This record gives sequence, C-alpha cells and structure tokens, in this order.
Amino acid sequence: MNERVLEVIQNLNPGRELIFFNPKTGKHVQDVKTGFKAACRRAGISGLRFHDLRHTFATRLAGEGVDVATIKELMGHSSIVITQRYFHPNAERKQRAVELLGRKYDGAVRNPVRPADQAENESSLKRTYLYN
Repeated sequence: MNERVLEVIQNLNPGRELIFFNPKTGKHVQDVKTGFKAACRRAGISGLRFHDLRHTFATRLAGEGVDVATIKELMGHSSIVITQRYFHPNAERKQRAVELLGRKYDGAVRNPVRPADQAENESSLKRTYLYN
C-alpha cells in the first residue's frame, strides 16, 4: 500500500476500526465484490469485474517501468509467466516503445556510412542494431 492509499483510507471513516463495513449494520463487509458491483452500477459502468483491477494494476506498473519480478511479488504470483498474462500494453505504450528505438539510432540514420567504409563497419553496425 502506498502513502496516498493509506491517507485516503484513514480519512474515510475517522475513529472507526473497520474500513469496509455495512453502514446499516456496522458489521464488516463479507464480500467486497458485492459492494464493487453496486459501485459500478451507481457509476454506470457495465462489464467490469473485480478481477479486472488486478490486470489494471499490473499493466499500470509495467507502464511505469516496474520490473516484472517486482510486479510478480506484489501480485503474489508463483511464476513470472502468470504475471505476464496480466500485462496489456495499449497503443500509446507500444508507440512510445518503438519511438525509443528511433531516438537511440537517430544519428545512425542521419549520418549513414559512406560506401568506402561500409564493408569495414557492416558487422559492427549489425551488432549495434541487434544487441544494443
């Protein structure tokens, strides 16, 4: 839990021990899915499942550059393979990824190798583009 979440939770119901409770009975919530469905209904959101929040969590962490091993641990998965099923890169992130390559190799494109130097530098360029 990050500090922002802790702050929001602490301000939800000051002085109450329970965070999620039934306001009519004062007892703790048995199943958050019921409240989640009700909140979605009130917000006019359809087709969203509680489990979808795990996918959003993983996708947003990955989008911020968090490594897969850390995401795996945060999600409680036993395998990175399982964690990777939760990533859903969007079009913007895909475009940003390929733009990184464009910036990295921009100088090589603007200053192409002269024909006389081409044979000498060809294997070096291949290694640069393939492995860096």
